[in-house]
Amino acid sequence: MSSIIEQLHPLFNARSTAIIGLSKRIMSVGSIVAQNIIDGGYTGKFYAVNPNSEKVYHDMKAYPSLKEIPEEVDLAVIVTPANSVAEVMQDCVDNNVKAGILITAGFSEVRTREGKELEDEIVRTARKGRLRFTGGNCNGVSSVSVSMHTLLSPLRPNFGNVGIITQGGSPGVAMMGWTKRYRIGVSRYTNAGNQADIKIPELLEYYTHDPQTEVIMMYLEGITEGRGFINSAKIATKKKPLLLYKSGISELGKKAAMAHVGALAGSNEICEAVFRQTGIIRAKSIDQMVGIAAAFSTQPLPKGRKVGILTIGGGWGVVTSDYLGEAGIEIPPLLENEVKHLDQYLPPHWSRGNPIDTTDGAFESKVLGEITETLLKKENIDGVILIGPGIREAFAKHHYLPELFEFVSQEEIQTAKELEKLLDKYQKPILAVKIYALEDSPAVEELKQRGIPVYETPQDVAAAYTSLVKYYDYQKNNLKG
Repeated sequence: MSSIIEQLHPLFNARSTAIIGLSKRIMSVGSIVAQNIIDGGYTGKFYAVNPNSEKVYHDMKAYPSLKEIPEEVDLAVIVTPANSVAEVMQDCVDNNVKAGILITAGFSEVRTREGKELEDEIVRTARKGRLRFTGGNCNGVSSVSVSMHTLLSPLRPNFGNVGIITQGGSPGVAMMGWTKRYRIGVSRYTNAGNQADIKIPELLEYYTHDPQTEVIMMYLEGITEGRGFINSAKIATKKKPLLLYKSGISELGKKAAMAHVGALAGSNEICEAVFRQTGIIRAKSIDQMVGIAAAFSTQPLPKGRKVGILTIGGGWGVVTSDYLGEAGIEIPPLLENEVKHLDQYLPPHWSRGNPIDTTDGAFESKVLGEITETLLKKENIDGVILIGPGIREAFAKHHYLPELFEFVSQEEIQTAKELEKLLDKYQKPILAVKIYALEDSPAVEELKQRGIPVYETPQDVAAAYTSLVKYYDYQKNNLKG
């Protein structure tokens, strides 16, 4: 039997793809998937199969069956009604299709005997032909290696280094959307759906060994392959960070999970024990998880638990310190020579401590870069959190001189460039959090584009920084020898 890596290779690297069940309807499931494939720039050959029509959506030529297609098809995307899927799967096996994406719903998740029996029949057929498929009841797959977006989704992610595994389609869409907010990209996206064939531990194993995936995010409603999942997670976390949001914890959530994907949701206590044992980083919400992924996607790991905080306004520095302190992160004081050095750049009433509150001193263009480097130079500082990017732009926007905004914005953009250089020079993480910034702040966008994540709240930035520290500690303690 070939390895999971070999078995799933065609799912993520298909040289040819056929969508089975594509029709002329503009707002059908198939048409949405087809449009994502076309607009996403898929590098392989793309075909449509429909025995009832020679032309389908986008005026594509439709073949009456797979055997009529002039080459072997690697990947079949199935969007036909549930009662026809068994026949379609047999046709895929007969024509040596190697992988499948079963988007169609109406199987074990409906919790009827007929639905379960139909799913079992489809799986038996696929396994006879050594065809591996994800789903049913899923919204598809994205893959960076062939620019493929076989997605039932209103958006396509940008490509990058974050792999996503999800049991739910709508959480998956939200995760893809939030990656764009942080300006990070996705290497692989897989909605496992019912896990009729391909299981979560198998996807995790593939992602673990995938060189294009550096961070893994997961949304799970239930862990049905318990031992396999634990083993796969232990291997994964030795190589790359594994982030997880687990739903179905409350009684109502457990019922909803069973109704959605037929998942048996475990207790919160069991989940916590599994996370500790395997080194999984647990997020409190899906959007928080994407923020944590942004830190791992762009930043080096801190080599300790000590952080420097630079804030334009003291209160947000206090709040951020609270969240970090609760997580055991240390905020060491400044040395006397460092205070004297910063006296050159800051007004007499600055805080003279860590967090460094610049007060009105931040309105001088070189201050933020100079203070950040002062913190990064410290041997007992392992990373920096910058509070307040974009706030100078916001002040300038309300000034009576309209040209002031452009001037200040350019200064903040220059600061972002300097911070990127400092990130490269010192190889210590730099994260940022807003106090207030314009929705379309050029300064904030510049930081994101240059690989410095910008968070909405102190709680979010603290969760991201703390996760970097936790993962460094876990790797240090588990990779000894």
